Amino acid sequence: VDAAQGIEAQTLANTYLALNENAKALETYQKVVNNYPNNANRVDCLGRIGMLQYQAEKYDAALKTLDKVVREYPNTQQAKAALSTIKNIYMDKGTPDAYLTYANSVGNVKVSKTEQEDMIYQSAENKYMDEKYKDAEPGFKSYLAQFPTGKYSEKAEYYLADCLMRMKDTTQAASYYYKVASRPTGQYTEKALLNAGKAYQGKDNQKAIEMYSKLNQIASTAANRNKAQIGLMNAYYDMDDYSNAISSAQSILKTD
Repeated sequence: VDAAQGIEAQTLANTYLALNENAKALETYQKVVNNYPNNANRVDCLGRIGMLQYQAEKYDAALKTLDKVVREYPNTQQAKAALSTIKNIYMDKGTPDAYLTYANSVGNVKVSKTEQEDMIYQSAENKYMDEKYKDAEPGFKSYLAQFPTGKYSEKAEYYLADCLMRMKDTTQAASYYYKVASRPTGQYTEKALLNAGKAYQGKDNQKAIEMYSKLNQIASTAANRNKAQIGLMNAYYDMDDYSNAISSAQSILKTD
């Protein structure tokens, strides 16, 4: 009788789910798990409860539910799916390191070094793309601390510098732009040189001149070369180096 009632209750929950009545589906799945513990499909119900909790952004409840699936039903497809959702939750929360700690606590789960790198970087980039710069900053710093020469290191340094610049921390921003600018010429070199010059100007004009001079040499567009020359003119002027300021101004006029 209990088995039949459990199946009926689960069918009702599945129907609610199909009708997008998620609150009723969640309540009914929970009744199946609580009232019919020997139900053969208990693991499926737990998985759906965890997924519904995740979709409702009840992250802590979802983690608790899905952990039961992983630990009580190891080496099953349901456990594999639950682990994937757990990973997504930690990524959404911006705490990939917490997922790695969790994965290490589960005996049969292995996370490769490559996957670790991808996760830690992607979590920070997701925050950056969502314009959550304050949240992205520690993520990029964590990535660079663990993978200083990793495959995303140049991009991480540039995005971190941009986060800091937007947060008005020009001193730290300048140091990271400088790191990018000091690398072999790449995708972010010209932007980094220009932004580093702006960040240093008025604080360390000698470094600003270094950045603008390099940009003036390697600029791939007339617009960037013009910005470099304007930056040089202003930095030299701030240093009372009027001869070089005039020379830069003449270069600008020739370009115009």
